[in-house]
Amino acid sequence: MAADRAALVALYRATVGRGWTNTEHWLSDRPLGEWFGVTTDGSGRVTELNLWDNQLRGAIPPELGSLTGLRALYLDRNDLIGTIPSQLGNLTGLVALGLAGNKLRGEIPASLANLGNLTTLRLAGNDLTGCIPGEIRYVLTNDLFDLGLPVCEFGGTVRSDRDALVKFFHAAGGNEWKDRTNWGSEAPLGEWHGVFTDATGRVVVLNLVDNGLRGTISPELGGLTALIALYLGDNQLRGEIPPEIGRLVNLQQLVLRQNRLEGGIPTELRQLAQLETLYLWDNQLTGGIPAWLGDLTSLKKLSLSENHLQGEIPPELAGLTSLEWLWLGTIDLPAPSLRSLAS
Repeated sequence: MAADRAALVALYRATVGRGWTNTEHWLSDRPLGEWFGVTTDGSGRVTELNLWDNQLRGAIPPELGSLTGLRALYLDRNDLIGTIPSQLGNLTGLVALGLAGNKLRGEIPASLANLGNLTTLRLAGNDLTGCIPGEIRYVLTNDLFDLGLPVCEFGGTVRSDRDALVKFFHAAGGNEWKDRTNWGSEAPLGEWHGVFTDATGRVVVLNLVDNGLRGTISPELGGLTALIALYLGDNQLRGEIPPEIGRLVNLQQLVLRQNRLEGGIPTELRQLAQLETLYLWDNQLTGGIPAWLGDLTSLKKLSLSENHLQGEIPPELAGLTSLEWLWLGTIDLPAPSLRSLAS
């Protein structure tokens, strides 16, 4: 339809389309369903727009609000700036909205409360301020994924981080911890043992190394989207590493060493683009060493030794040019030795 085509053209022009990674058939006369990232229904209406990690730069144009047949909009991991246009609230059929990992600012428009069918909402990794307005929270009653901002409860109190920590406490055998000072209390989170917060009260560091943790790592930790450091090493945690950890796009330090964790290294961790330290050694992890670790170009320290990992060292790890130390099995190499993988 003409309105849908015009909206897509507006997006292309507003986000420097000529610089996108993939522009196949964009601005051509071909059916919209043949344009890269565009899915249409039988009548030609756009139902999905997926331009994840495609080098979009600029502001989201308000014209996207005219894509009223849209059910999924994924613009994550680009260089989008400006605010979230209120016109996106016109997309009442939307089931999934992904805007994470951009440079968006300002507050979430209240018009998004119109998106009553939404089940996936990703906003983490932006410069959004404030908290999720109540009118959005109470309309969007489905399970939402990775809001990236605290929820404004009555009186403006931020509770999302608190609730995530309480669930983690119970999952990790909190009643048997060596030090559980203030955990579960109404004291400010910064007064809970091992919890460090920023000026807004968001949790930025969780350090519970050697504190007698047992049980599992609850997926709710993925809601601590301001977290830059997670230290849970030297405990007795079991089960798998929850894929929800991949939501922590601000994470720089992830230390899960010397536990009893099992299963593979979740693919979702490849989203941790700012990660500098990844310590998973001395667990019971299985599978191969993922090639996608080579995408984590900020890594300086990587340790996977003393697990049950098999296979060869992926050559993609040679792309980790910031790496200072690598521990894999009996290997203990300074980063320059890793460059031989590329030869």
